Amino acid sequence: MTSSHAYIPDQATIAEIDRIFHGLVAERKAPAYTYGIFDRNGLIHCGHGGAVGCTDRPGTPVELGEHTRFRIASMSKSFAAAAVMQLAAEGRIDLHAPAASVVPQLANVQPYSKDSFEITIHDLLAMSSGLATDDAWADRQEPISRAELQSLLSQRLRTIFNPGERYEYSNIGYAAIGEAIRNVSGMDVPEYVRLHLLEPLGLHETTYDYREVDPALLAQGYHLDPTAGAGPADSAGAGWVPEPFSAPGAFSVIGGVISSVHDMAIWDAWLARGFDSDGEPLPGDDVLPCRYRRLMQMPHTPAPPVLRSGSSRGWLTKRDFNEIEAYGYGLIVKHDERFGDVAYHSGGYPGYGSNMRWHLDSGLGVVVLADGRYATPSVLAIRALSLLLEQAGRDGSVAGWSFRLWDETREAQRRVNVMLAGLAESAGTETAGADACTQAIESLSDLLAMNVTMDWTMPERGTQLAKLLAVTGRPILHDGAVTASAPHADSPAQLSWTVACERHPMRCTIQLNSLEHPQVQTLEFTRADAPRTDDIVTVTPGTRILD
Repeated sequence: MTSSHAYIPDQATIAEIDRIFHGLVAERKAPAYTYGIFDRNGLIHCGHGGAVGCTDRPGTPVELGEHTRFRIASMSKSFAAAAVMQLAAEGRIDLHAPAASVVPQLANVQPYSKDSFEITIHDLLAMSSGLATDDAWADRQEPISRAELQSLLSQRLRTIFNPGERYEYSNIGYAAIGEAIRNVSGMDVPEYVRLHLLEPLGLHETTYDYREVDPALLAQGYHLDPTAGAGPADSAGAGWVPEPFSAPGAFSVIGGVISSVHDMAIWDAWLARGFDSDGEPLPGDDVLPCRYRRLMQMPHTPAPPVLRSGSSRGWLTKRDFNEIEAYGYGLIVKHDERFGDVAYHSGGYPGYGSNMRWHLDSGLGVVVLADGRYATPSVLAIRALSLLLEQAGRDGSVAGWSFRLWDETREAQRRVNVMLAGLAESAGTETAGADACTQAIESLSDLLAMNVTMDWTMPERGTQLAKLLAVTGRPILHDGAVTASAPHADSPAQLSWTVACERHPMRCTIQLNSLEHPQVQTLEFTRADAPRTDDIVTVTPGTRILD
């Protein structure tokens, strides 16, 4: 842990996260696991639990820690997507061109309807190709040869909807992405990823080939045999059956990466830095520009809502699984009603289960790697990240979206406050009348868009403000300025704040348009403590205005 991290969890938070993730062992989802907490600067903390045998000496335990290697399963898809983003950034792949222009075999796919669009590279990346879900079958295809893959793709593959119209998780679609990378770059995916992503980013503990890993560092994968009899909950012995490794092949692109918490924290932090709010060059930006990393983490294909059922191990509540999700490129984007957008991907494979997720605005995240077949640590990772965000958010360092206001937005707020201060001073002991309020609003004319006086004339606006001031009383001045609360904004072009008045607080709201010289298109004054009269409540995560 270093001071470069914006947030370091306290020991009580670490202890609770340890308890959450130990549910993998306690509930016999996996014999062992490692997890990491990270932010945009890298790994903050690593924890682990359980025990696992060495691949070449089953009775010898592997030392668990941040350098222990696990297969990360479908989290591998983010590497393939990043490779395509590199080729797109170089102008060598057109994301919206027909995929058959790069992978000729896809020309044989059977259209779902007579007027279907062709499958594009974007459709393959964003899981909107129309190819059917194929997890169980695809997970056993890893070692097939490139010729065998091409033979599969040459078939008249069937679709279940028109490309681009729905979400459906397709592994063979990502295998086709591997062919696209090979055809454009001249390199197989493992070689391309090693040369263009792993080595430049310093991911020296990541590979597609288990034979390249020291067996003393490689966690054996297992599945639980219900006929073998249950052993102790903290044992990798009775009941756990070793899962043989599959050799790398043409399907490795879908889930064949082997990595550690150490390397995955580097990878995830690099992706998260695509949203760094400062915009200054950071390590890894030369590997892939931020805008392409952000593109991977954008919601491209909406997915059906997910209801996650947890258990006592995570103390889940309804608030933990209120999710609106969409598939990006090799990543999934979840909108959380409390914290904003979170990028993540799970992995499930014979012998392994994994999950990585991070908060887009802050970069705070978790990654967990486990060695039980389809261990599905997703629910635990959701709870762990929620806990971290709750703790970090107590000092205001976590928001759904952080941004800087336009200078024009701040200037408009200043002018409105000056106008209100002028009304308070000129009214003396009486509330300002309609004529005075009209003249005051007219003083803002150079800021206002043409619609403002079309929506309400100046006299109408003056009358409305005068009536409001009769209820709220005059704004309270301090050293000649209105007393205003900290502002709230939904975007750089919008702002609302509360002005203290004699009887009731006043809410001021402005919204600017997008012209070169932005104008105030919305100017509203309301009683801040008035009860709501509409029946629509918008639930959005908080925002943070940067200085």
